[in-house]
Amino acid sequence: MQKNCDNCKEQFNITNEDTAYLSRINVPPSDSCPTCREQRRMAFRNEKTLYHRTCNLCKKSIISIYSSNKPYPVYCQDCFWSDNWDPMEYGMKFDFSRPFFEQFNDLLRKTPRLAIINKQSQNSDYCNYSFGNKNCYLTFGDHYEEDSMYGRYSTKNKDCLDFLYLYESELCYECITSKKCYNSIHLINSQDCQDCFFSTDLQGCKDCLFSSNLRHKQYYILNEHHTKEEYLKKLQILKLHTYSGFSKAKKYFLNDFRKKFPFRAIYQTNCQNCEGSNHKNCKNIRSGFDCADCEDCAYIVQSDQTYDSMDVTCMGYDRSEVCYQTIGCTGIFNCIACDSCWHNNDLHYCNLAFSSKDSFGCVSIKRKQNCILNTQYTKEQYEEMLPRIIEHMKKTGEWGQFFPMSISPFGYNETIANEYHSLTKDQALAMGAK
Repeated sequence: MQKNCDNCKEQFNITNEDTAYLSRINVPPSDSCPTCREQRRMAFRNEKTLYHRTCNLCKKSIISIYSSNKPYPVYCQDCFWSDNWDPMEYGMKFDFSRPFFEQFNDLLRKTPRLAIINKQSQNSDYCNYSFGNKNCYLTFGDHYEEDSMYGRYSTKNKDCLDFLYLYESELCYECITSKKCYNSIHLINSQDCQDCFFSTDLQGCKDCLFSSNLRHKQYYILNEHHTKEEYLKKLQILKLHTYSGFSKAKKYFLNDFRKKFPFRAIYQTNCQNCEGSNHKNCKNIRSGFDCADCEDCAYIVQSDQTYDSMDVTCMGYDRSEVCYQTIGCTGIFNCIACDSCWHNNDLHYCNLAFSSKDSFGCVSIKRKQNCILNTQYTKEQYEEMLPRIIEHMKKTGEWGQFFPMSISPFGYNETIANEYHSLTKDQALAMGAK
């Protein structure tokens, strides 16, 4: 079935697979194309724009993703996770005479928010969308990292600097989309490598320089084999330990080196029936990019361990399953339209929910169940109200749609939406963003 997007007006297809999935989760097909749906989600994710401000509870100076002129109360890590306040104090009764998004915006504006999304980390105050990090600085979307700086969308690295999509590596600098590498510099799309420099698409290699598309090789320069003595002598001549030598090598790697060797059209490793590039250990991915250990997903970007899901962005690194229209979530199951929710199940339209289940339209809840708009209900009351709310949202055209840009806590230019879908200020305002 073909439709014209209600936002960009471009024609897009709703496939049979889309229809079957949406029918299974009781959601109508969207009137927006996949790109516009992604843009709407991304307008809620501020990764790298950090501010100094004051915690609204303890009054200490903190680092936050919310500028001081934002209308939301913001709590530091210690205050947010403490028992010194109760998010249920801000609860509201659902009003069936009003659209849900209006009510949710009222709840957003008064419920305290986590200053920076950084859970169970140690000495890593400047890290955002991070979990379980230790001694890290300015890493974004990174989990289980140690002694690392300036990383993004990576996990389980140690002593690494300036990296992107790096996994389980140590002592690496400027490495991208690589895994299990050690003491290496400027590696791209490589795995299980040690002491390799300025190279691409290596696997199981050691002591390689300016090489590409090699497997289980050692002492190679420009894909030519050398003895150990020859290799070390050439390294000395290049003087990579000096600023001038390193800069010259980097310039060559980013320019003439790229013309010397062929590059794969797309990068997929151990994948089956997948569309898109930079996938590892994936199966049945439609319209996806930058995924690892994902299966049976569509319209998915930058996700790990995500299964049976559609329209999801920045998911992982703990397993998530049966998710629709979610962003910045990890370890969730059977959730619809959730933003920055970790380790939950059966949530709908929640933001900053942690270790909770069976809740709808909640903000900043922790270890809760059977809640609606931060109001506690019994199991029976919740199960009676939820279908009524869904029917109400179907009538207002909200059910299945992600939150509108107009209620995002961030300006469009503060979010990753502006990285992937750049807009001028006037264009953003015309779309309803801030």
